[in-house]
Amino acid sequence: MLSRLRQRRSSISASRSSFFLHGVESDTYRLPHPEYGTPVFLVLHRAIKRAFVIMRANSSISLASLEEDDVTRILRGVLNNTLLKSGEVGGFDRSTFEQIGRQYRCVSYDGTHLAKEPDMRFNLRDHNRRDTLDTEDGIVVECKPIDDHHAPGSHYCKKGIRRFVAGEYAWAMQEALMIGYVRGSRTIAQTLLPAMKRESQKSTLATIDEPGLVELEEEGCEVLHSSRHRRNFEWRDDKGPATAITLFHSWHLAE
Repeated sequence: MLSRLRQRRSSISASRSSFFLHGVESDTYRLPHPEYGTPVFLVLHRAIKRAFVIMRANSSISLASLEEDDVTRILRGVLNNTLLKSGEVGGFDRSTFEQIGRQYRCVSYDGTHLAKEPDMRFNLRDHNRRDTLDTEDGIVVECKPIDDHHAPGSHYCKKGIRRFVAGEYAWAMQEALMIGYVRGSRTIAQTLLPAMKRESQKSTLATIDEPGLVELEEEGCEVLHSSRHRRNFEWRDDKGPATAITLFHSWHLAE
């Protein structure tokens, strides 16, 4: 009898914890949320690639002189106001994607950070994604410059990748997107891979699979890559250990 009472109290406590953090009872959602799959990230990569072509062709802006937040603001504007409307990139249109949010506030997996701000989030108009937390569902995006002033280890890895690994961003998801704003002749193979190896030796990134090609050919930008990382934290509400996360790396010339 005492054992059953303790279990009931524990269940009530877990339910309250879930409701406090997410506004729902713990038995109404499942973790991890379903994957979107590589084809969706290829569509996003091609839409971002097209957006950068438009941005570089605009004589009124100088991408090379812009700060990260300004590049992100313009990128989001082109994606929302031009490409979602035109549908010129196959699969990227208003019937498939909602308006792209920027710097929305999210909560870390354990509730210790209540106002983390990833750069963007893509939400698909998918009405079959049930048993998920709408506040945590979607493709979370972090953008980082890769240039002389932003070392890939301290910026792209520690201030980007690490946030996904630590459960600060996209903790309920199995995939997320990193966008690189490249200045100079830097590449994923020559720049990101060595930096990721160094940071993984310090256990910051918990890399399972180093960046590999997602597609074989690409014109005008770096080929889309993906890497996989172990997440060493426990989900709340007795949902078990967090699964690994796949990060897609979409790098584009920003000068």
